[in-house]
Order: sequence, then C-alpha cells, then structure tokens
Amino acid sequence: MPRIGLQRLEPSNWQVHHLEGHLQVIHAGETRRSYFLGVSGALRRYFTDAHSAAGIRLGFNEAVAALDGDGSRVRAALGRSGERYPADRVVIGIGVEPNSELATAADLATTNGIDVDSYLRTSDPHVWAIGDCASFPCRYAGTASRRESVQNAVDQARTLARTLTGTPTEYREAPWFWSHQGSLKLQIAGIADQPDYSITHSDPTAKKFSIFRFRDDRLTCVESLNSPAVHLAARRVLASNSRP
Repeated sequence: MPRIGLQRLEPSNWQVHHLEGHLQVIHAGETRRSYFLGVSGALRRYFTDAHSAAGIRLGFNEAVAALDGDGSRVRAALGRSGERYPADRVVIGIGVEPNSELATAADLATTNGIDVDSYLRTSDPHVWAIGDCASFPCRYAGTASRRESVQNAVDQARTLARTLTGTPTEYREAPWFWSHQGSLKLQIAGIADQPDYSITHSDPTAKKFSIFRFRDDRLTCVESLNSPAVHLAARRVLASNSRP
C-alpha cells in the first residue's frame, strides 16, 4: 500500500491532508513509482490520472515536519521543504519499518524484520514470528520477503496455529491485496516486482480491466480493476501448481 485504501500500493512514508476542499497526498519518495510501489506502470498511470481527475493532488519528495494549530484543531501542515499546507484534517501513515529491536536483543536473526523459515520459526527453534515483522521465504517473490497485508497476517496465524497444535505446516499461501478508492476497486493476486511482460485484458476506458504479468513465461501476478471474478480466478490459479 495507497491507503487511502491501498494495501499493495501503500507508500513507505506518506501523509494526507485536506486542503481547501481538496485532498492533498504528500509522499517522501521522489516519483510516483515510489508511491505506487510494486504495481505495473499502466496501473500507476491509470490511478495517477484518476486521482488528478478527482481533484486529488499528489506531491513527491516532501514530508510533514510539523502541524500548526490553535491547540484545539489543526490549521496547517508544515512541509519539510518549508511549504505551508492549510488543512483542517490530517492523516499520517506511519509504522512501516519493522520494530525488531526486541528480537535482536534476544539474539534472534534479523535482516529486514525477524528472519523465519518456511514454518515461521525464528533462528531460535522455540520462538516463532508472524505478521508484518516477519521476513519469510516467499516462493512467489523468489526471495525472503516481508508482507504488510491483512491476508498475510491472517494466513500466517492460521498456518502457525496448525503447527503449534501438532501438525507442522509450511507457509505457502498465495499473496493478495486490495484497495478501494472511490468507485475504483483494485485487487491484486501474486507478486510481480520485475516482470518480463504484461498483457491487458478488457478496455481500461471502461474502468474494468485486468493486467496479467509474466516472468520467464509464467504468470506471477494479476492486477484487476473492478473485476472481482477475475481476481478470484487468479488467486486459485496462482495457488495451484499449474500456473500458465
């Protein structure tokens, strides 16, 4: 994740504030690519245009340094650049860096979060870790990965519960994400950080389409806009061993 509702498109550090009846999004990254992280260029362009058409302003290479108000309510957000953004409401997205200090102090292996194996076990065989802080071997990403999503947290909890109740189970669930932005419902199945090519199905001008992304001629990710049936089918295909 944009949350504003995006799990997968959520930037690593963003602030939103209400500016004279318009929504302003401020992101510390330098480009929209850093804001819409991990999605296709076509989807980045589509959402950028949709936000602009709705009067939403996207600002990059900026961060909120302080809030100005009268003690009872905010009046403005003060940017790191010195810019003053009049505002009556401010929403700040924080918490995307894993707090692994306790794990480090306990001599657990930590890299990008707390390192776990496919059974979600840490370097101490009597300690497990799940959720946003856990860096696990992800077969869909092809490397160790940390996933900040509801699906990942819930499915890891279910997997670990089976292990702790006597049925050792590897975590192999296919990742999926979603975002609601006005009339646009984005759903993503799989991961495609570096795809070789993509195929778009349907007409993007109809606000209903899907982008199929491939790596080494294998389907790795499907991005669906207002197409829930395609999304559910993609999740089933990616979870199977017969991906095209």
